[in-house]
Amino acid sequence: MARILLVTWDGGGNTPPMVQTGRALRERGHDVRVLGHAAQRAAMERAGFAFTAYRQTIPWERTAERDELEVFRVFADAGAGRDVEDALAAWPADAIVVDCLMVGALGAAIASGIPTAALVHSFYGYFRPMVEHSPAAELALAQDVDLPVDLWERADAVLVATDRALDVAAGPVPANVHWVGVAQPHVAAPAARADRAHVLVSFSTVWWPDQQESMQRVLDALGGLPVRVTATIGESVASARLRVPDNVDVRTFVPHTELMPDVSLVIGHGGHATTMLALAHGIPVLVVPQHPMLDQPIIGEVLAREGAGGLIATLPDVAEVQAAVTALLASDGPAAIGARLRATDGASAAAEHVEALLRAGVAA
Repeated sequence: MARILLVTWDGGGNTPPMVQTGRALRERGHDVRVLGHAAQRAAMERAGFAFTAYRQTIPWERTAERDELEVFRVFADAGAGRDVEDALAAWPADAIVVDCLMVGALGAAIASGIPTAALVHSFYGYFRPMVEHSPAAELALAQDVDLPVDLWERADAVLVATDRALDVAAGPVPANVHWVGVAQPHVAAPAARADRAHVLVSFSTVWWPDQQESMQRVLDALGGLPVRVTATIGESVASARLRVPDNVDVRTFVPHTELMPDVSLVIGHGGHATTMLALAHGIPVLVVPQHPMLDQPIIGEVLAREGAGGLIATLPDVAEVQAAVTALLASDGPAAIGARLRATDGASAAAEHVEALLRAGVAA
């Protein structure tokens, strides 16, 4: 049995692949511990992981209004690296899996000499150029943290937890990059889609500047359609300030695995985790991206290209939403993509790569 440290951050959709990978490693007999933001403690402990909270990182609350650069400061923060060093001193690990965006933590993990994998929780074709050209690179250098792209290339493995056929990656790919497939809860069968009038609305659990108004416009549009709507609305949107149509049932939290078998369309922000879970159920996804610098617009473009959904503006008008919803409810859904995702166990594949690093015994 090996001791494996998972290093994450409280970003919402980035955590399911890390959790699923941790579960797969634990099922193989390994001792798994998580280092992350304090707000993640309850969820990680419910998932059965011992948990250590960051102590030296800058404060971070994903539901709070903030400067848009704040998330990049979190990624580049050298304090996360010091927390990794402290965690390893208290609990020496045999391998480390770090969220690919936490470059301050990734640098310390690589410097430890312990076999280290960076886990990419969305499209490599988006994240690779993003980490190279985003503000995270400049912020990292200001704290004497290596450039994100250099750290990715020095990691023993870069594990991409998405569907290779959908990824927009092009050109030469470094030898340490491996697509493992989507790491998500097992989906046994496609959604029945018998009720073509049931729509699930679920936006980001992270606060973004226009998300409140974006949600309102979508609800206004759905209120004028002959559909029933389940809207899961967390703390990133002030639900008390929304005008909620009579055909909309607002829920604070319901696991999407419980809702999707009875859903015919998902309207979301284009987060990778929610989108891939919907596709695995054979459900089309209408993407309403919440920030142009994120992977959400690219995911929406891919869905539109593949006939698996659509992409509309962050602040759409009623007619735009209604036309897109009507067309997607009448579509057959992404049946072939769904079958491929249901046949793939990305978490187990990621766990196998981590075990390969353990067998190698030393960092590359």
